[in-house]
Amino acid sequence: MCEMNIFTYVGDVFHLAAILTLLATIKLNNSCAGVSFKTQILLAIVFTVRYLDIFLGNFSKYLYLDFMKSLFIALSYTTLAIIYFNYYSSYERSKDNCSIIYILLPTLLYGFLLNYVTLEYGVNSWKQFLLHPLEISWAFSIYLEALAIIPQYLMILNTKNGEPVRKYIIFLALYRIFYIGNWIYRYFNENHNDPISFFSGLLQVTILLKATIAIRHFGVVSAKKQLLTEIFTIQARKIIQEKLSIAENYSSSDKEQLIQEKV
Repeated sequence: MCEMNIFTYVGDVFHLAAILTLLATIKLNNSCAGVSFKTQILLAIVFTVRYLDIFLGNFSKYLYLDFMKSLFIALSYTTLAIIYFNYYSSYERSKDNCSIIYILLPTLLYGFLLNYVTLEYGVNSWKQFLLHPLEISWAFSIYLEALAIIPQYLMILNTKNGEPVRKYIIFLALYRIFYIGNWIYRYFNENHNDPISFFSGLLQVTILLKATIAIRHFGVVSAKKQLLTEIFTIQARKIIQEKLSIAENYSSSDKEQLIQEKV
């Protein structure tokens, strides 16, 4: 992680809110329908690989950073465990059909070929790779996080319903937007340049915004269908009532006519 400022603090709040909102939604619905298990797997890999320094005992100078690293790792695996052990029967596996190998392999390749070691020393500097393995894992995690939301996005398109993850997607987008603000702030105030994080963040926000638009679109379509159904139901009831009323009036007049004929 980076030096702390207001953008990172607010971004972390939105990130935490996204995960907790997702867990709360699953609990309230008593179902994980609409949630991509594959996206959650990819995100667990992201935070495990990115924060390997925690497992190696390389702690930062900020206690807050180490705490948040541990928290995000723990919440990632907690989400996986809750879905798998408690709500897997409601998991729409056939709709979550994105093959994550096509996300893992390219991002892993990019992690090896395009990181700050290769940018400084070149691709053939294997000695530098051995000296800085965490740079490779960090770059891989950044690229992977940018694409990790793709299975969830495709699942929204497949189910035509993104309501279960609507708030989750919005909070994730806000989290990444504030981190983009952090990188811009640090570039102008600290002369810190991080193009890998910046452009990967832009890609991630683009996918999240597309997912948000898709959720809104399907929500509007669903609302229109519901409205039309209600209108047709009301019209049908009116027609039925009118016919019943006509039938009752007709039968009454028939009875009166029969009585008059008998008289």
